[in-house]
Amino acid sequence: MQLYACCESIEKYLINYGKVQIICRADPDFRTSYSEVEKAFNDFEFIYQGNRPEQDFKTNVMRALSKCGEYMMFAVDDNIVIDYLDLSECAQALEKYKAYAFLLRLGKNINFSYMLKKLCPLPQHTQEDKNICSYMFRYGSLDWAYPNNVDMTIYRTQNVIAELKKLAFKHPWSLEGSWTRNANLNLRGLFFNEPRIINLNINLVAKENNSWKFNSEWQKKYQNYSLNVLLQKFKDGYKIDISKFYKYKINTVHISSEPDFVKSK
Repeated sequence: MQLYACCESIEKYLINYGKVQIICRADPDFRTSYSEVEKAFNDFEFIYQGNRPEQDFKTNVMRALSKCGEYMMFAVDDNIVIDYLDLSECAQALEKYKAYAFLLRLGKNINFSYMLKKLCPLPQHTQEDKNICSYMFRYGSLDWAYPNNVDMTIYRTQNVIAELKKLAFKHPWSLEGSWTRNANLNLRGLFFNEPRIINLNINLVAKENNSWKFNSEWQKKYQNYSLNVLLQKFKDGYKIDISKFYKYKINTVHISSEPDFVKSK
């Protein structure tokens, strides 16, 4: 369900996104639905993990990186693109402003951490042009001091390969955790005036230690958004209506908005 929404938003809103590679880990009950997503987005490459996914994840990531062009970004299936964007402009800006990363999840209105329930104010920054700002990571806090992440941040591929090959990780959470602990905050990041993506948290992923838990209000709604409920909705022909989130106004990187569902065909 969420992977379909992520893929649909990439295909609809992004220009010059290049090669899309999706590393999949699915129990047998979910495998058929993953195949349906693969059919719907047949220009994307789906890479299915083996019987020991924690052992092959890094291998798959490094192999995927070797197929990338000069620039790359990670994504997780919680990510939804919310506005049109030519990614070649982001790559050009990285070089023009000598930045380490272009963070699509940040914007001038991001001032609160949903995960930690704390304020994370807009740091000191420079308006480079009418749409793009730059800042030094060391001036930020919380989400503003998190340059190494898997939420659609654009990097130079060779930088990422050099950094990740030295780290141990077995799934996206440990990748991000290890990478973050080694982040250089003395580098420059770029962001648009308004975020171009959201991170829509509507289910818990079992089997891993999640870095966050739903708030009490969201826990009450959990029965409507469990993995099995969402799987059944997808099998019944429904998808998340990504149009609800077009130019969505937010002040936090992660959101708990309830999605609307529409028929996919």
